[in-house]
Amino acid sequence: MKISPENTCLLFIDIQEKFRPAISRMDNVVKNTLILARAARILEIPFMVTEQYPAGLGQTLPEILDILKPEDVIEKTAFSCYGEPAFVQRLNELNPRDVIVCGIETHVCVLQTVFDLLSNDYRVFVAADATSSRHIHIEDKELAISAMREGKAVVVSTESLLFMLLADSKHPHFREVQALVK
Repeated sequence: MKISPENTCLLFIDIQEKFRPAISRMDNVVKNTLILARAARILEIPFMVTEQYPAGLGQTLPEILDILKPEDVIEKTAFSCYGEPAFVQRLNELNPRDVIVCGIETHVCVLQTVFDLLSNDYRVFVAADATSSRHIHIEDKELAISAMREGKAVVVSTESLLFMLLADSKHPHFREVQALVK
């Protein structure tokens, strides 16, 4: 399945401050999310960021917020991003064919959002190494990844997604994007 920057948007789900100590391999999630964000800026891919109940769970991590624009952030209380009308409105404005998804928690908000995206005829690409769940539910991540794959989401690594977006070493931004994973 081919993916191109022109028909894609990137979605970061609930990568928030209060989750940091509880999420398994959070450092990996942050590292790969930042790689995706930087690649999106280089390739001019729009992105959206959701925050689950920020009054209680805090904002998106500061290192990620530094890359964003205020209009990229959407507050929600529903587990699926589709439960928030502002998300659906922004997604409709962007009008992508493909959505790259990363975030937390894999077995709750990420899973439910991926299923809703698929049922609304989007092609979904999950950056598996940029998702995670709480330490006590880490096996739930693997079950959720399996369910998303069975639901027809493409589940790959961050690096795989970058090279899928580039498609060719002759891409004008190849060296810039490649440098993100060296």
